Amino acid sequence: MHESEFATAIGQLEPSMGHPRFGIYRNNVASALTNSLRVSYPVVEQLVGPEFFGAMARDFIKGHKPNSAMLISYGAEFPEFISNFEHAASLPYLAYVAQLESAWWVAYHAADSIPLGREILAALAPDAWAETHLRFLQNTSLLKFEYAAVSIWRAHQDGGSAASLQVTSAEQALVCRDGHQVMVHGLTKDMYHFLNVIADGGTLLDAFEFASDFNAEFDVIAAVQQLFQFNMIGELY
Repeated sequence: MHESEFATAIGQLEPSMGHPRFGIYRNNVASALTNSLRVSYPVVEQLVGPEFFGAMARDFIKGHKPNSAMLISYGAEFPEFISNFEHAASLPYLAYVAQLESAWWVAYHAADSIPLGREILAALAPDAWAETHLRFLQNTSLLKFEYAAVSIWRAHQDGGSAASLQVTSAEQALVCRDGHQVMVHGLTKDMYHFLNVIADGGTLLDAFEFASDFNAEFDVIAAVQQLFQFNMIGELY
């Protein structure tokens, strides 16, 4: 068997090949990839159960081969796959929870970066905000969900509770890493739009004006202070 045929056959989980050892090897590969998805998406598995998750992972693996022997980044397309997985259609929030877990995983494995200290903020004159841009660290993600993905995720952490959980409520989130700890912060709409304008290259003044459209009493000073408290600012420019 040529190398290309071997690689193709590894991803085709059902058909049997001539050599008995091939089936064992292929099953080991499928098991390793499934376990990698279980590690990256533990809450998704809790929501659907191990058997359903295994079947869903099996379908995903058929069309998504790893690009590296290192499986840290494997499964990045899993949230999109779930959103189109017909057997999960009765759980419309599942793909959003997967997006959150994917962002958590990316933040956890992002390269170490040194955030700007709060003294930078103290030296920033308010009249300079119209020309000031912020660049977030690479371990930072902004997410917007049509369902309560943040609340669902928190309910499945240690000490969490699903009592009074309204899964149909739209939510926004900031995922970032503070030192070695990944933080998941639920965001109000005004704060989400404030951060989103900054992430898209807008100035602090641009972000403040846009956030004010959602909340006329938006406290921009407190918002910027919070960004520095989260240790997510990599550069002012």
